Amino acid sequence: MYTTREHLQEGIKETSTWVAAAFIGAGVVMSITLVFMPLGMWLVIAGAGVFVMGYVLAWILPWMLRFHRVICPYCQGLNLVRANVREFCCWHCTRPVKVKKGGNAMLTLIRPHRLPAPAGIQERKPVRRQEGSGGDTRRSVR
Repeated sequence: MYTTREHLQEGIKETSTWVAAAFIGAGVVMSITLVFMPLGMWLVIAGAGVFVMGYVLAWILPWMLRFHRVICPYCQGLNLVRANVREFCCWHCTRPVKVKKGGNAMLTLIRPHRLPAPAGIQERKPVRRQEGSGGDTRRSVR
C-alpha cells in the first residue's frame, strides 16, 4: 500500500509504464507479420495511450485523496502522508516513522545519532593531529 503521496505517484507511473511497454511490445511483434499488422498498430497506439494516461492519473489522483504533512524526525524532510496511516517510510531517508493520532511524527526506539552508516559508506572517526608549530592538538573530524 502506498502511504505517501510520492510513493503513490511513483507506483502509478511504474505500473502504467510496465503495462504500456507490454502493449507496445506486443504491437511491435504483431506488426512484423503482414496479417496482424493492423492489430499491432492499434496495440502500439493503445500502449502509448496507457503510458500517457498513467502519468496523468499519477498527477490527478493524489489531489483526490487526503494527506497530512509530517516532518521526519530523522532528516527533517517533509512527507505528505495519507490520513489513516500510522507508520510509513520517509521519502527522503527511507527510515520507518510512526505517526501519532494528531499527525505528528514520533521517534521510534532507535535514535538518529545511534543508527549505523548506510551500506557502502564508512563512518569517519575523530582523528588527533598536530596543527601549527606550537604543538596545538585539536580533535577534528575529516
